[in-house]
Amino acid sequence: MASPDVFTNCQFISNWSGSGAFAATAPAVLRNCVFRGNTGAGGAAIYWQAATGLVRDCVFITNASPAAGMYGGAIYLRNQSGTRLWMESCTMNGNVSGWYGGAVYVQAGATLYASDCVFASNRATSYYGGACLVDGGNAVFSRCIFRTNSAAAGGAYGGALCFRTLSTVTARVDNCIFLDNNGNRGGAIAAYEANVSVSSCTLYTNKSATGYGAIATYDTGAANTCRVINTILWTNSPSQIQPTTGVGCSYSCVQGGFTGEGNTNANPVFADTVYLHLLSRTGYYSGGYFSGGTWSLGNGYSPLIDKGDPTAGWENEPSPNGSCINMGAYGNTTVASRSAVGPGTVFLIF
Repeated sequence: MASPDVFTNCQFISNWSGSGAFAATAPAVLRNCVFRGNTGAGGAAIYWQAATGLVRDCVFITNASPAAGMYGGAIYLRNQSGTRLWMESCTMNGNVSGWYGGAVYVQAGATLYASDCVFASNRATSYYGGACLVDGGNAVFSRCIFRTNSAAAGGAYGGALCFRTLSTVTARVDNCIFLDNNGNRGGAIAAYEANVSVSSCTLYTNKSATGYGAIATYDTGAANTCRVINTILWTNSPSQIQPTTGVGCSYSCVQGGFTGEGNTNANPVFADTVYLHLLSRTGYYSGGYFSGGTWSLGNGYSPLIDKGDPTAGWENEPSPNGSCINMGAYGNTTVASRSAVGPGTVFLIF
Protein backbone atom coordinates (compact mmCIF):
# COMPACT_ATOMS: atom_id res chain seq x y z
CA MET A 1 0.00 0.00 0.00
CA ALA A 2 1.35 3.43 -0.96
CA SER A 3 2.23 5.90 1.78
CA PRO A 4 -0.45 8.56 2.31
CA ASP A 5 -0.03 12.11 1.15
CA VAL A 6 0.47 14.36 4.19
CA PHE A 7 -0.75 17.96 4.50
CA THR A 8 0.21 19.98 7.58
CA ASN A 9 -0.63 23.56 8.63
CA CYS A 10 -2.56 24.29 5.43
CA GLN A 11 -5.40 26.78 5.05
CA PHE A 12 -8.33 26.34 2.66
CA ILE A 13 -10.31 29.58 2.70
CA SER A 14 -13.24 30.87 0.60
CA ASN A 15 -12.90 28.34 -2.22
CA TRP A 16 -15.74 27.11 -4.39
CA SER A 17 -15.83 23.63 -5.83
CA GLY A 18 -18.35 21.10 -7.02
CA SER A 19 -16.67 18.45 -4.88
CA GLY A 20 -14.66 19.94 -2.04
CA ALA A 21 -11.82 22.37 -1.56
CA PHE A 22 -9.80 19.22 -0.83
CA ALA A 23 -10.73 16.05 -2.75
CA ALA A 24 -9.18 12.71 -1.82
CA THR A 25 -9.30 9.53 -3.89
CA ALA A 26 -6.06 8.14 -2.39
CA PRO A 27 -4.86 7.77 1.22
CA ALA A 28 -4.17 11.14 2.85
CA VAL A 29 -3.42 12.71 6.23
CA LEU A 30 -4.31 16.28 7.21
CA ARG A 31 -2.97 17.82 10.41
CA ASN A 32 -3.50 21.29 11.89
CA CYS A 33 -5.35 22.55 8.82
CA VAL A 34 -8.06 25.20 8.64
CA PHE A 35 -11.08 25.03 6.32
CA ARG A 36 -13.10 28.24 6.45
CA GLY A 37 -15.82 29.77 4.32
CA ASN A 38 -15.64 27.24 1.48
CA THR A 39 -18.73 26.69 -0.66
CA GLY A 40 -19.58 23.63 -2.70
CA ALA A 41 -22.15 21.27 -4.09
CA GLY A 42 -21.51 18.62 -1.41
CA GLY A 43 -18.61 18.47 1.02
CA ALA A 44 -17.53 22.08 0.61
CA ALA A 45 -14.32 21.50 2.60
CA ILE A 46 -13.48 17.82 1.98
CA TYR A 47 -14.80 15.27 -0.51
CA TRP A 48 -13.49 11.79 0.32
CA GLN A 49 -14.00 8.80 -1.96
CA ALA A 50 -12.61 5.24 -2.07
CA ALA A 51 -9.73 6.06 0.26
CA THR A 52 -8.68 5.90 3.89
CA GLY A 53 -7.60 9.02 5.72
CA LEU A 54 -6.85 10.80 8.95
CA VAL A 55 -7.91 14.36 9.80
CA ARG A 56 -6.38 15.49 13.09
CA ASP A 57 -6.43 18.82 14.95
CA CYS A 58 -8.22 20.53 12.06
CA VAL A 59 -10.82 23.31 12.18
CA PHE A 60 -13.88 23.56 9.91
CA ILE A 61 -15.70 26.90 10.16
CA THR A 62 -18.68 28.24 8.16
CA ASN A 63 -18.31 25.93 5.19
CA ALA A 64 -21.52 25.46 3.23
CA SER A 65 -23.22 23.28 0.67
CA PRO A 66 -26.31 25.47 0.84
CA ALA A 67 -28.46 24.59 -2.16
CA ALA A 68 -31.41 22.20 -2.07
CA GLY A 69 -30.28 18.63 -2.59
CA MET A 70 -26.76 19.25 -1.23
CA TYR A 71 -25.13 16.97 1.34
CA GLY A 72 -22.38 17.61 3.89
CA GLY A 73 -21.72 21.26 4.68
CA ALA A 74 -18.04 20.54 5.40
CA ILE A 75 -17.28 16.85 4.67
CA TYR A 76 -18.80 14.33 2.26
CA LEU A 77 -17.80 10.66 2.56
CA ARG A 78 -18.70 9.03 -0.74
CA ASN A 79 -20.42 5.67 -1.13
CA GLN A 80 -17.44 3.39 -1.59
CA SER A 81 -16.56 0.44 0.64
CA GLY A 82 -12.98 1.69 0.94
CA THR A 83 -13.99 5.13 2.17
CA ARG A 84 -12.90 5.34 5.80
CA LEU A 85 -12.06 8.53 7.63
CA TRP A 86 -10.65 9.00 11.13
CA MET A 87 -11.33 12.44 12.63
CA GLU A 88 -9.45 13.23 15.83
CA SER A 89 -9.57 16.40 17.95
CA CYS A 90 -11.26 18.47 15.25
CA THR A 91 -13.66 21.41 15.59
CA MET A 92 -16.70 21.74 13.32
CA ASN A 93 -18.41 25.11 13.83
CA GLY A 94 -21.15 26.87 11.88
CA ASN A 95 -21.21 24.61 8.82
CA VAL A 96 -24.42 24.39 6.78
CA SER A 97 -25.95 21.96 4.29
CA GLY A 98 -29.02 22.52 2.17
CA TRP A 99 -30.38 19.06 2.92
CA TYR A 100 -28.39 16.40 4.77
CA GLY A 101 -25.57 16.55 7.32
CA GLY A 102 -24.87 20.11 8.40
CA ALA A 103 -21.18 19.35 8.96
CA VAL A 104 -20.65 15.75 7.78
CA TYR A 105 -22.48 13.37 5.46
CA VAL A 106 -21.60 9.65 5.50
CA GLN A 107 -23.02 7.80 2.52
CA ALA A 108 -23.72 4.07 2.26
CA GLY A 109 -20.53 2.02 2.25
CA ALA A 110 -18.41 4.71 3.94
CA THR A 111 -17.30 4.72 7.59
CA LEU A 112 -16.48 7.60 9.94
CA TYR A 113 -14.55 7.31 13.20
CA ALA A 114 -14.76 10.59 15.15
CA SER A 115 -13.09 11.03 18.53
CA ASP A 116 -12.51 14.04 20.79
CA CYS A 117 -14.22 16.37 18.31
CA VAL A 118 -16.49 19.36 18.93
CA PHE A 119 -19.55 19.90 16.71
CA ALA A 120 -21.11 23.31 17.41
CA SER A 121 -23.81 25.39 15.68
CA ASN A 122 -23.92 23.30 12.52
CA ARG A 123 -27.19 23.20 10.62
CA ALA A 124 -29.03 20.97 8.16
CA THR A 125 -31.43 23.46 6.61
CA SER A 126 -34.16 21.12 5.37
CA TYR A 127 -33.69 17.53 6.46
CA TYR A 128 -31.48 15.17 8.45
CA GLY A 129 -28.58 15.52 10.87
CA GLY A 130 -27.72 19.01 12.09
CA ALA A 131 -24.12 17.94 12.74
CA CYS A 132 -23.95 14.64 10.85
CA LEU A 133 -26.12 12.24 8.86
CA VAL A 134 -24.96 8.64 8.65
CA ASP A 135 -26.98 7.50 5.65
CA GLY A 136 -26.56 3.75 5.25
CA GLY A 137 -22.86 3.92 6.10
CA ASN A 138 -21.43 3.42 9.55
CA ALA A 139 -19.92 5.62 12.27
CA VAL A 140 -18.38 5.56 15.72
CA PHE A 141 -18.41 8.75 17.81
CA SER A 142 -16.26 8.76 20.96
CA ARG A 143 -15.80 11.57 23.51
CA CYS A 144 -17.37 14.14 21.17
CA ILE A 145 -19.25 17.29 22.16
CA PHE A 146 -22.41 18.26 20.27
CA ARG A 147 -23.88 21.63 21.16
CA THR A 148 -26.35 24.05 19.52
CA ASN A 149 -26.64 22.08 16.28
CA SER A 150 -29.99 22.09 14.49
CA ALA A 151 -32.19 20.31 12.00
CA ALA A 152 -35.38 22.08 12.87
CA ALA A 153 -37.33 22.38 9.61
CA GLY A 154 -40.54 20.42 9.14
CA GLY A 155 -39.66 16.78 8.41
CA ALA A 156 -36.11 17.16 9.76
CA TYR A 157 -34.58 14.47 11.98
CA GLY A 158 -31.77 14.62 14.51
CA GLY A 159 -30.70 18.02 15.82
CA ALA A 160 -27.15 16.71 16.19
CA LEU A 161 -27.00 13.18 14.75
CA CYS A 162 -29.25 11.22 12.44
CA PHE A 163 -28.73 7.56 11.53
CA ARG A 164 -30.74 6.33 8.56
CA THR A 165 -31.13 2.87 7.04
CA LEU A 166 -28.52 0.97 9.06
CA SER A 167 -29.75 -2.62 9.10
CA THR A 168 -26.56 -4.71 8.80
CA VAL A 169 -24.29 -2.63 11.09
CA THR A 170 -24.70 -0.85 14.43
CA ALA A 171 -23.47 2.72 14.73
CA ARG A 172 -22.00 3.67 18.10
CA VAL A 173 -22.13 6.83 20.19
CA ASP A 174 -19.86 6.45 23.23
CA ASN A 175 -19.00 8.96 26.00
CA CYS A 176 -20.50 11.92 24.14
CA ILE A 177 -22.27 15.06 25.36
CA PHE A 178 -25.33 16.59 23.66
CA LEU A 179 -26.25 20.07 24.85
CA ASP A 180 -28.84 22.55 23.49
CA ASN A 181 -29.36 20.86 20.12
CA ASN A 182 -32.64 21.39 18.28
CA GLY A 183 -34.33 18.92 15.95
CA ASN A 184 -37.81 18.76 14.57
CA ARG A 185 -37.85 15.03 15.37
CA GLY A 186 -35.15 14.02 17.81
CA GLY A 187 -33.61 17.01 19.57
CA ALA A 188 -30.21 15.31 19.80
CA ILE A 189 -30.32 11.90 18.06
CA ALA A 190 -32.68 10.33 15.55
CA ALA A 191 -32.62 6.65 14.56
CA TYR A 192 -34.50 6.23 11.27
CA GLU A 193 -34.69 2.53 10.39
CA ALA A 194 -31.26 2.21 11.99
CA ASN A 195 -29.33 0.16 14.55
CA VAL A 196 -27.70 2.53 17.03
CA SER A 197 -25.93 2.05 20.36
CA VAL A 198 -25.85 5.04 22.74
CA SER A 199 -23.52 4.23 25.62
CA SER A 200 -22.27 6.41 28.50
CA CYS A 201 -23.61 9.67 27.08
CA THR A 202 -25.21 12.77 28.59
CA LEU A 203 -28.10 14.51 26.81
CA TYR A 204 -29.18 17.78 28.40
CA THR A 205 -31.54 20.63 27.38
CA ASN A 206 -32.06 19.40 23.80
CA LYS A 207 -35.33 20.33 22.11
CA SER A 208 -37.70 18.64 19.68
CA ALA A 209 -40.38 20.77 18.10
CA THR A 210 -42.93 18.07 17.30
CA GLY A 211 -43.23 16.20 20.58
CA TYR A 212 -40.44 13.73 19.89
CA GLY A 213 -37.72 13.19 22.47
CA ALA A 214 -34.05 14.02 22.76
CA ILE A 215 -33.69 10.54 21.24
CA ALA A 216 -36.29 9.76 18.59
CA THR A 217 -36.90 6.58 16.63
CA TYR A 218 -38.76 6.27 13.36
CA ASP A 219 -39.86 3.09 11.53
CA THR A 220 -37.75 1.11 13.99
CA GLY A 221 -39.68 -2.06 14.70
CA ALA A 222 -37.38 -4.69 16.17
CA ALA A 223 -36.68 -4.67 19.90
CA ASN A 224 -33.44 -3.01 21.02
CA THR A 225 -32.73 -1.54 17.58
CA CYS A 226 -31.77 1.60 19.49
CA ARG A 227 -29.83 0.57 22.58
CA VAL A 228 -29.30 3.09 25.40
CA ILE A 229 -27.09 2.20 28.38
CA ASN A 230 -25.25 4.10 31.17
CA THR A 231 -26.72 7.33 29.77
CA ILE A 232 -28.28 10.45 31.31
CA LEU A 233 -31.27 12.15 29.64
CA TRP A 234 -32.35 15.20 31.62
CA THR A 235 -34.21 18.48 31.04
CA ASN A 236 -34.79 17.73 27.38
CA SER A 237 -38.09 18.94 25.97
CA PRO A 238 -40.77 17.97 25.47
CA SER A 239 -39.59 14.44 26.38
CA GLN A 240 -36.50 12.28 26.76
CA ILE A 241 -37.08 9.25 24.49
CA GLN A 242 -40.05 9.27 22.15
CA PRO A 243 -41.46 7.17 20.61
CA THR A 244 -40.28 4.16 22.58
CA THR A 245 -40.71 1.58 19.81
CA GLY A 246 -37.54 -0.41 19.31
CA VAL A 247 -35.69 1.26 22.21
CA GLY A 248 -33.96 -0.82 24.87
CA CYS A 249 -32.75 1.25 27.81
CA SER A 250 -30.92 0.08 30.93
CA TYR A 251 -28.76 1.49 33.74
CA SER A 252 -29.67 5.00 32.63
CA CYS A 253 -31.09 8.12 34.25
CA VAL A 254 -34.19 9.19 32.33
CA GLN A 255 -36.23 12.12 33.63
CA GLY A 256 -39.78 10.94 34.18
CA GLY A 257 -38.69 7.31 34.18
CA PHE A 258 -38.21 4.60 31.55
CA THR A 259 -38.81 0.88 31.90
CA GLY A 260 -35.60 -1.13 32.03
CA GLU A 261 -33.10 -2.80 34.34
CA GLY A 262 -31.17 -0.42 36.57
CA ASN A 263 -32.91 2.74 35.31
CA THR A 264 -33.60 5.71 37.60
CA ASN A 265 -35.29 9.09 37.39
CA ALA A 266 -33.30 10.66 40.22
CA ASN A 267 -31.94 14.16 39.69
CA PRO A 268 -28.37 13.71 38.36
CA VAL A 269 -27.01 16.62 40.50
CA PHE A 270 -24.54 18.04 38.02
CA ALA A 271 -21.69 20.18 39.31
CA ASP A 272 -22.51 22.70 36.55
CA THR A 273 -24.65 22.94 33.43
CA VAL A 274 -21.81 23.47 30.93
CA TYR A 275 -19.49 20.50 31.37
CA LEU A 276 -22.06 18.33 33.16
CA HIS A 277 -19.76 16.47 35.53
CA LEU A 278 -21.45 14.70 38.42
CA LEU A 279 -21.09 16.48 41.75
CA SER A 280 -18.77 14.76 44.25
CA ARG A 281 -17.53 15.77 47.66
CA THR A 282 -14.37 13.70 47.13
CA GLY A 283 -13.62 15.28 43.76
CA TYR A 284 -15.17 16.22 40.42
CA TYR A 285 -13.49 17.57 37.30
CA SER A 286 -14.27 21.24 36.66
CA GLY A 287 -13.61 23.75 33.91
CA GLY A 288 -13.23 21.21 31.10
CA TYR A 289 -14.83 18.25 29.37
CA PHE A 290 -12.26 15.46 29.03
CA SER A 291 -9.20 17.72 29.38
CA GLY A 292 -8.17 21.27 30.25
CA GLY A 293 -9.82 21.35 33.67
CA THR A 294 -8.90 20.91 37.32
CA TRP A 295 -10.25 18.89 40.23
CA SER A 296 -12.64 20.50 42.71
CA LEU A 297 -14.54 19.43 45.81
CA GLY A 298 -18.32 19.58 45.83
CA ASN A 299 -20.79 19.92 48.69
CA GLY A 300 -22.53 16.61 48.04
CA TYR A 301 -22.73 13.55 45.82
CA SER A 302 -24.61 12.75 42.64
CA PRO A 303 -26.79 9.64 43.04
CA LEU A 304 -25.49 8.42 39.65
CA ILE A 305 -21.93 7.75 40.81
CA ASP A 306 -21.24 3.97 40.68
CA LYS A 307 -24.78 3.30 39.35
CA GLY A 308 -24.01 2.18 35.78
CA ASP A 309 -24.06 -1.34 34.42
CA PRO A 310 -22.20 -3.51 36.98
CA THR A 311 -20.76 -5.64 34.17
CA ALA A 312 -19.28 -2.65 32.30
CA GLY A 313 -15.64 -1.63 32.54
CA TRP A 314 -14.82 0.94 35.24
CA GLU A 315 -11.03 0.62 35.58
CA ASN A 316 -10.22 4.00 33.99
CA GLU A 317 -12.07 5.90 36.72
CA PRO A 318 -9.85 7.60 39.32
CA SER A 319 -9.60 6.53 42.93
CA PRO A 320 -11.57 6.45 45.10
CA ASN A 321 -14.13 4.58 43.05
CA GLY A 322 -16.71 1.98 43.91
CA SER A 323 -15.55 -0.58 41.33
CA CYS A 324 -18.57 0.28 39.22
CA ILE A 325 -18.96 2.65 36.28
CA ASN A 326 -20.64 6.05 36.74
CA MET A 327 -23.63 6.92 34.57
CA GLY A 328 -23.16 9.59 31.94
CA ALA A 329 -20.54 10.78 29.48
CA TYR A 330 -17.59 10.50 31.84
CA GLY A 331 -18.19 6.92 32.93
CA ASN A 332 -15.01 4.81 32.79
CA THR A 333 -12.83 7.80 31.90
CA THR A 334 -10.00 9.43 33.82
CA VAL A 335 -12.24 12.44 34.61
CA ALA A 336 -15.11 10.46 36.17
CA SER A 337 -16.33 11.92 39.45
CA ARG A 338 -14.93 10.20 42.51
CA SER A 339 -16.91 7.90 44.77
CA ALA A 340 -17.79 8.50 48.39
CA VAL A 341 -15.39 7.19 51.02
CA GLY A 342 -15.97 5.93 54.53
CA PRO A 343 -15.22 7.88 57.72
CA GLY A 344 -11.53 8.24 58.49
CA THR A 345 -10.40 7.55 54.92
CA VAL A 346 -7.53 9.69 53.62
CA PHE A 347 -7.43 10.51 49.91
CA LEU A 348 -5.37 12.84 47.75
CA ILE A 349 -6.49 15.11 44.89
CA PHE A 350 -4.03 15.76 42.08
